[in-house]
Amino acid sequence: MTNPAIYLLFIIPIFILTFIIVKLLLNNSKMVETRLLSIALISFCLVLLEGLLRHTLLSKYIPFSFSILMGLCLLISLSTLLHLMYVLLVKYCHLQSHSFIVTLFYIPILCQVLALFLGFSPSIEDFSVQNIWIIPNTLFHTVWVFGIVSVHIMVAIILSAFGIFHAQSIHGKNAFRFFLIAYSLFFTAFIFTLFLKDYFPALSILLFMVMTSIIFIVGIAKFELIPSLTSRYQTMFEVSPTAIILLSNEYEVLEYNHHARNTFHATSSRSLLDLLHTIHNQKQGILLMKALKDSKGLSNFILDFENPSTLQTMILVFEATIISVGSNEYYYIMWRDITNDTEKELLAQYLAYHDALTGLHNRAYFVQHVEAFINQSTSTDLHALILIDLNSFKQINDNYGHSVGDLVLQHMASILQFLFKDPHIVARLGGDEYVLFLQNLQSIEELELAIAAIQQRCEADIFHFEDIQITISPSIGHSIYAVDGDTLEQLLHVSDVNMYINKAAIKQQQALLTEKN
Repeated sequence: MTNPAIYLLFIIPIFILTFIIVKLLLNNSKMVETRLLSIALISFCLVLLEGLLRHTLLSKYIPFSFSILMGLCLLISLSTLLHLMYVLLVKYCHLQSHSFIVTLFYIPILCQVLALFLGFSPSIEDFSVQNIWIIPNTLFHTVWVFGIVSVHIMVAIILSAFGIFHAQSIHGKNAFRFFLIAYSLFFTAFIFTLFLKDYFPALSILLFMVMTSIIFIVGIAKFELIPSLTSRYQTMFEVSPTAIILLSNEYEVLEYNHHARNTFHATSSRSLLDLLHTIHNQKQGILLMKALKDSKGLSNFILDFENPSTLQTMILVFEATIISVGSNEYYYIMWRDITNDTEKELLAQYLAYHDALTGLHNRAYFVQHVEAFINQSTSTDLHALILIDLNSFKQINDNYGHSVGDLVLQHMASILQFLFKDPHIVARLGGDEYVLFLQNLQSIEELELAIAAIQQRCEADIFHFEDIQITISPSIGHSIYAVDGDTLEQLLHVSDVNMYINKAAIKQQQALLTEKN
């Protein structure tokens, strides 16, 4: 008659693990990790069931149940656990999954099935009775078990170590640390099982089952494969790509996720003002909370904050709402760092209306703003347009190269920027042509003084680069609104004509000087 202790020893862990399997599948059956762990647990339950059947079946059925339930199911459980670890490696280490590697994990199962078909299975003579226990006593069984289990443990430890070093998240690293510890304990229990089985078979079997069951149960809790509603939302909260913070109505920090901590380099600050560190950030935080209270909700609310470490500006866009729970109010605030997006947008806007070489406004900006200004002007307003072209600029490029020519263009731009400030508009039309729009002049004399200032500054501010010295000679033409025209096109045309008249006069004057010399 079978000892009742046998039933308790095997049925209790089978019942506990079966309960876990059912709950596992009911909660998260779509997860690959859940399915693999369920298969491993079911297989392990069948291994335990084999231990029970070995002590309750007729002796002639023991070899068959041992070969199928112990041999095959143990391999399925071990191979599935390796598959599970590989899935976690792909997930947390951002690796590319290969079906070939997965196939390798299941090769021992195929070998076991092949061995059964070829007749390599134990006979009743390979089992012996020790007290209340029926155990296999062949050297083949010992070598087979030790080889299969030890190789599995070594592979699992290697995969765990790889995961610890290469996992991209803290959660992933912690998962593989658990695997490393668990398999080390499992290996310890396995060694003790082998050494004690001849002397204390009950203790060795009990130790093996208890350690393995603990590893399974703790692993499930560690990975939250049967998560509570709270833990599900906590995980979503933590891994959200958006920074999230939850405040009490007294601005006490109740929760914040990974991205929120990184934004302000938070440690254990429980006050909003302490979390924000700098005075500027605290002022912006007060502004944010005031806006949230006034409107009861915020969307696309943009504020600039300082990075606590570098003090560089961060552009943050906020979404926030007030949550009422009973008589208490909580502030749920989310934000994204759009600094890089803003910088790219500002750069694109800058390049759309500025000349990349000189930093002056470009033709597009000049045309858009001057036309808008002229449309709002009356016939009594006095504005002037000045067109400038650099004489002999082609010779500068030919003699000194385009790099020096670019420096000359920048030098001329700095002269114009020095002479003319807002609201006057200075722009580069292209090549060596510049244009100015002088607004709301008091008299024609003011225009003449401006032209004279350009000429004098070019003569005095000589361009220097290494051993090169160049005195910039500009040709200048101008037009007056609304004397020479009341549209930008007309003003540009008159200025262009006058500029070429000035250029011809300069050439004639240079020719006369050459003849005298």
